Amino acid sequence: MGLLADRFTKYFSLQFAHTESLKERAFEIRHQVYCEELGWEPTNPTGKEMDPYDGHSLHCLLRHNPSDRFIGCIRLVNSISVLGSHSVPSEFHLMDQEDPEYGGFNYPKGLYGEVSRLAIIADFRRRQGERGSPFPQAEFEEYKPCEEERRSCSYMAFGLYLSGIVLSSFLKHQYFVATMEPKLHVHLRRAGLRFRQVSPLFDFNGQRAVYCADRIELINGLNEDMRELLSVIQYQLKRDLVADAQHSFPDVVKTMS
Repeated sequence: MGLLADRFTKYFSLQFAHTESLKERAFEIRHQVYCEELGWEPTNPTGKEMDPYDGHSLHCLLRHNPSDRFIGCIRLVNSISVLGSHSVPSEFHLMDQEDPEYGGFNYPKGLYGEVSRLAIIADFRRRQGERGSPFPQAEFEEYKPCEEERRSCSYMAFGLYLSGIVLSSFLKHQYFVATMEPKLHVHLRRAGLRFRQVSPLFDFNGQRAVYCADRIELINGLNEDMRELLSVIQYQLKRDLVADAQHSFPDVVKTMS
């Protein structure tokens, strides 16, 4: 195992939320981050942040292995299911394609899913600037990791996005959509996760835009270290995904080559 995958798995692991209790833990993390820490959503007496998209989404949790606690989450919103087509969070902006610079997203439902609600608790995020960002930087206030773990923490967002790719592959999506702030787009691009912008910037808890990637091209664009990490994350998620869906699961990396 390469250094990146070895270092990441020493401190973190991904868990598919295949039970109601695991989904509720994801909703609790979202409430802690989006409602209590960032103030982006109203607080809920239940201590859970949920919306209508959760009913047609797959959810994933990030575990901090040394403390054996869940510290982050992400979801993949499916645009179609056995119940019919569904809306995704960025749909309004995807439909608003008057600006030719960002046109070209006209894929039918079922060919894409949207990653959203990425959240990592404050102990693992930098204090400076954390009010405007739910993903981690490189320095910490409450939690004091060792140097090796600190370096590994910078890959938490990558790990969550790679889990989104695994979920997208599981649902056989061709395209991968995400609404993000430009600095997260740059952060991901530096690691080889290359998206193209498909909407103008808009204000939604700060400046955001919708980005899209062809799933196969996205995976093929990863460097060797990131592809190995993707394989590890696929292995971690595979058992619960297959058990939940009761059918076979493709090898994400091999089928993308």
